[in-house]
Amino acid sequence: MFEKELIKLFAKKGDRPPEEVSLDPSLNPHSAKAIELKYKRFKKMREWEEHRTEKPSAAVRFKHIISYCFDSYMNIYMEYLDDVLNDQFSQIMSQETWVVEETDRYKVLGSITTLIFSFSKRTQQESYLPPQAKLLLLKLYAKYLTLYASKLKDRLPRYYVLEELKAQREPLNKDEECIVCSIINTAYYCSNTTTKMEEKFKASIEAQYHDRISLEDEGAQFQSIIALAFSVLVTALEKKIEPYFDKITKLLWDKAEIVVDQSQYVTDVIELLSDTIPFYNKWIVVSDHFSFFCTTFVRSFIHMYETTIKTCKIISTNGTQQLLLDIENIKIALLRLPVQGMGDSAKVTDRYARRVKRLMGAVENYIKALACPADTLVDSYKLLIPDHSDIGLVKIMQLRGMKRVEMEAILDEYGSEPDSLARSQVKSNLISNLNFSGVVSVGDQSTIKKFFSFRGSSGNPS
Repeated sequence: MFEKELIKLFAKKGDRPPEEVSLDPSLNPHSAKAIELKYKRFKKMREWEEHRTEKPSAAVRFKHIISYCFDSYMNIYMEYLDDVLNDQFSQIMSQETWVVEETDRYKVLGSITTLIFSFSKRTQQESYLPPQAKLLLLKLYAKYLTLYASKLKDRLPRYYVLEELKAQREPLNKDEECIVCSIINTAYYCSNTTTKMEEKFKASIEAQYHDRISLEDEGAQFQSIIALAFSVLVTALEKKIEPYFDKITKLLWDKAEIVVDQSQYVTDVIELLSDTIPFYNKWIVVSDHFSFFCTTFVRSFIHMYETTIKTCKIISTNGTQQLLLDIENIKIALLRLPVQGMGDSAKVTDRYARRVKRLMGAVENYIKALACPADTLVDSYKLLIPDHSDIGLVKIMQLRGMKRVEMEAILDEYGSEPDSLARSQVKSNLISNLNFSGVVSVGDQSTIKKFFSFRGSSGNPS
């Protein structure tokens, strides 16, 4: 404060830019008089700039002239501020209820708005600090942002976060889903706030210190929490779907006599999605985040569906026809997923529609290969399955219920090597124990940071 008074007291007229020259409204701006006035203004401005270059202004001469003397002792003051902020942080978190009102526009946790307000108020109070002290203050903010990030992560359901607790997973109820969605919204708010804090600190400090002002690591932590929370939502929704998919493996597909519009499991899954997806849409505030969730879920769901079909026993021709109808109905439902409850006029993006059709098309092609006549199986399999392999062909033959001799002949036609893994699996009768698909771990969050690439590609295992 004293430095500001010095600047105000000793600042000379030459320290301030010349006043703007106002023209008479009635004066023609292109007249000789108007041009003369503008030139005088230009000349005064140039003289003022030269004066500033030759002789520093009072603002430059007195700024930090006293506060610089305390740089060596600022660690003592920062320890005090750390204690103050720690007490505030503990109090804020003790009052957090983890409940967000449905009517809340942004649906973020109350603790973060209180914490950021305390940071803002503290920044105003410490605006007189010299540059080195402001850098230390920013480090304190970074410390408590990191602590807050850990609080958000700890509040996610542990049995969905930790792979070793996978066996304890249960479907989330509505209240738990609200908390996860609120954590997504809050982490996004925090990530944006770190960027704004950087900008404010840079605006209040000399340019030579700008390269030392960064909250990039803290912003990345909140992005990781968003990724983890999305993983929880997707996996939790899959957990709700599991009982219906379990029915697929228990159906006697080789005994199917009639083909209906759609199987009961399809009806159950569509009803579940119709109830759950609009709820998520309401609680995930950022539209891009909701679109991202839908894209992520679709990839995981289709992978799960394809893998479930491949764990069935024998599937007859009628069974394949029924599956093709089921696949078409599920595809229609998935194409409307992002606009559930928005009316028939609502449209999904072309990118999303293409992805659904491509992924579901791969499942459909697999069933078509399964249904083709035995004498065209190899050619159809190669045509319909781009990443075909002899092991994938063995699995299709198993689902068809083919005998070992028939399978050996088909492998000969395919060109499988005599000592290949596919041959050995046929001989050892361990076909059903083969792992034909990759496993996507809930703990793998690396690719979500590349937006709309949340989980590893499920591929098209065959």
